[in-house]
Amino acid sequence: MTLQGLNITVAIYRREQESDDDIGGSKQRRTPIRTGIPGRIGNLRSPMSLRLQGLENINMYDCNVQSPDYTDLDIQIDDIVVPESGQYTGEDFVVKAIQDDTLRDNFDNQDYRYHKFLSLQRVEIARRVQ
Repeated sequence: MTLQGLNITVAIYRREQESDDDIGGSKQRRTPIRTGIPGRIGNLRSPMSLRLQGLENINMYDCNVQSPDYTDLDIQIDDIVVPESGQYTGEDFVVKAIQDDTLRDNFDNQDYRYHKFLSLQRVEIARRVQ
């Protein structure tokens, strides 16, 4: 049993820094943490105070995830969330903030309602080497 509305699956990757390449460029490696995690991703609206000033942030997203086997998800800030299905398939998102559900403190670890709330930012790559 899962929370209602978790209509996609996501994979979590940990970013790790490798040694620089031969011209001094930064290289990163992605280590898979978990795949097949039920989740939901949606756009985050810019706060009204920023919109009144003409500022919009279109790259911020909210994400709810729930472990399929009720174990704690090891998600850290700066991890990568990659949707495996849904409208954002092929996009990469960086975790900017994590909020645990309060149910974790009050009930046993097998509570099916336990989930994590993530604030994500879409990764934009300026250029790629062909």
